[in-house]
Amino acid sequence: MVVVVDTDLVDPNDRAAAVAEAVLSTTAPAHFELGPADGGIYARVDAAEFGSVSLVRGQMSGWRLVRTAGQVRRSPCATVAVNLQLAAPIRVARRATQWTIRPGELYPVDLDAPFDLDWTGGGSAAALYVPVERLELPPPTVEKALARQARQSPLHSLVANHIRSMSSIADSLSDDHGATDLGNACVDLIRALFTSLADDAPADGTAVPGELLRERIRDYIRDHLTDADLGPATVARAHHISVRYLYKLWEPTGSGFEQWIIDQRLEFARNQLTDPGLRHRSIAAIALGSGFRDPSHFTRRFRTAYGMTPRDWRHTRQRAE
Repeated sequence: MVVVVDTDLVDPNDRAAAVAEAVLSTTAPAHFELGPADGGIYARVDAAEFGSVSLVRGQMSGWRLVRTAGQVRRSPCATVAVNLQLAAPIRVARRATQWTIRPGELYPVDLDAPFDLDWTGGGSAAALYVPVERLELPPPTVEKALARQARQSPLHSLVANHIRSMSSIADSLSDDHGATDLGNACVDLIRALFTSLADDAPADGTAVPGELLRERIRDYIRDHLTDADLGPATVARAHHISVRYLYKLWEPTGSGFEQWIIDQRLEFARNQLTDPGLRHRSIAAIALGSGFRDPSHFTRRFRTAYGMTPRDWRHTRQRAE
């Protein structure tokens, strides 16, 4: 990440101006003023680019930022900021509505609308800045989403945890070859959040971006491989989607959904067959413990996948050791 300002490196007499310049460089033209600071003015602000998306994180003493209608007209920027409050509350006022945002809560801000942010006493936060056009949402949907508190969406904790995780390891992420793809994933996630808040789509798993939902399903399957009842119906029900949508979601992977579960079970069983600590365990027990109801069916599947029976595989690996 790029250090936008670090007051530890700035002369005390110049810190107020340095902090104001840093804050305004990461947002839109606005009126900025520092609040009382018992321990003096301090700030550390870092920023990183992920394609068209920016991540900004900061720890600062108290301040207030006001963007007026006139400033919006003179300097439009067509950007939304999805902020995660990390420490200390902040007062957010916009469109005649005022909220107090607590640590752990999100608050989206349209930089092309007047707002008043008052951070008494200071604290820390992280934010994703996304061009509105990247969201590909109708303006009324964006307006409706911004009119509600983000915590009203079932996706709130998912998005908050995503921003928190990105902020904590942003230094390594920003230099990664996948940084632009990560930015695209952020756009998908923010789009899902806004769609959910606007209530323009079902409040179910279909509001979650496809790749993100697929990964959640993969994790769920790995955690439940030993359950013989694991299948399309149970997975769909656990993620609040239909079986039909589950199959559609899985199409881009290039493999059948049921076959992927079988492949994971076979790999799980294969690892158990070669585990020295499980040599006493019968092949039938390993088959049942890997989610296969019928040991003979397991043997046929295993031979098809690996070219030998589970017994031969175990003996071959033991001889190799």
